Amino acid sequence: TRVDLFDSHTSYYLAEAGIEAARSRISRGLTIGSAETVRIGTLTAAVSISDVSGAKEITSTGVTGAQSTRRVKTALIRGDGTSFSYGVEVGDGGVLLHQNSVLAGSIYTNGSITGSGLITGSALAVGTVDPGVTVQGTTQIGVTPIVLPAFDIAYWKAQATKITGNKIVGNGDTWTLAGPVYITGDFKMKQGSILQLDPLLGSSGTVLLVDGKIVLENNVSIFPTAADPKGYLLIYATKAGDEVIEISNGVSAKALFYVPDGRININNNATVSSLAAKKVEVQNNATILYEQGMQDARFSSGPTGAWNVASWKEVQ
Repeated sequence: TRVDLFDSHTSYYLAEAGIEAARSRISRGLTIGSAETVRIGTLTAAVSISDVSGAKEITSTGVTGAQSTRRVKTALIRGDGTSFSYGVEVGDGGVLLHQNSVLAGSIYTNGSITGSGLITGSALAVGTVDPGVTVQGTTQIGVTPIVLPAFDIAYWKAQATKITGNKIVGNGDTWTLAGPVYITGDFKMKQGSILQLDPLLGSSGTVLLVDGKIVLENNVSIFPTAADPKGYLLIYATKAGDEVIEISNGVSAKALFYVPDGRININNNATVSSLAAKKVEVQNNATILYEQGMQDARFSSGPTGAWNVASWKEVQ
């Protein structure tokens, strides 16, 4: 029946939310027991965590209605660098979604989610979620604040090739990164330019650190490697404030953006893969498309400590 189908879908999203909550705490080194209960509004997911041969196995069970039980299991292994658990992770500045914007994944914010738009996964907020925002997964408000992903700035600056002052990629030009780069000034990609990773990086991406403002003009493209799994670029901005990262119309950026103390603005018809920031604004028709493999992204020569997903599946 339609009620049974609704209960089945809800149970699955509950189980997924339990996995995401446990993985987030483990990735950030927060205390977690061998058995936890994750509350999603008036519903709960039962989560168990065990250590197996240096890995962590997490099993989450969601139950709704009289008959509907869904169970998801994942295994985490130690990896390199920074770990992103959600398509969008936001601090207390919150998220503003404009008309027809789409977040294809889940979001966790220490603030509120306001405006309109569509979230295809779960929405977890310390504050509120506006009724104009459509959430296809579970909605949970009043959650415990998260710590944004760990990032070792000093380590990456020491490893990187340093560019003193501003860096501009000209109209239609291509810039290929073979390793970490640190820009002390502003970074701008002009219209139609391309940023790509050297194929030799394979499944290990790299890092671009910027002290100034980041501007991606119309129709800019950023590509990962073609390896399986892909290697991604992490763009990290040290600047604080409301004018830190500006992503213009028609941009297609298969990369991770991280600005812990500032705002990211994504303009009309732009698409990015994943981001973490203090504050996020997504304009009309813009999309955040959390690609398969983003949560397992690794960065070459990074410090160890992150937990990567070795498997993630529904079980009986």
